[in-house]
Amino acid sequence: MTDKEKISALLDGELVDTAVIHDIERDNSAQQTWSDFGTIRDVMRGDAPGSLQWNIADTVASALEAEPAYQSGHVDSNVLSMHEAQPRPDKARRHLPGWLQQLTQVSVAACVSLAVIVGVQHYNQSEPTSPGGQCPNPTAGIGNDSFCRCC
Repeated sequence: MTDKEKISALLDGELVDTAVIHDIERDNSAQQTWSDFGTIRDVMRGDAPGSLQWNIADTVASALEAEPAYQSGHVDSNVLSMHEAQPRPDKARRHLPGWLQQLTQVSVAACVSLAVIVGVQHYNQSEPTSPGGQCPNPTAGIGNDSFCRCC
């Protein structure tokens, strides 16, 4: 196994030893140390790349291998089966008498109609007759009438 001080010295250019280079080529942990030291050096010099490439595939693969496999035949005593917990559709639906269902439908229709009527009346009342309170008809006030009858 290669010493981390030798890897650091090789990376800094202080040591040129082919034996250390061959050790790094053969040892995976030494290769990871070389990569980590290179990243640290780049960050300290301000030459770090915009986005670092994180290789987490090996960690995830080993975590998945350690995870226990799901067995369809094994049922935990604390877990309820989904089929037993779900009610049947005929029991889940509330049954109301026919006259109450019709009354509900008429009530909803009446509320919607009321909302439309009130909205239209409010919209029509909010329109101003003319800017500044003047009559838009230029001939208003001519003759006997001194006020506008159009507005």
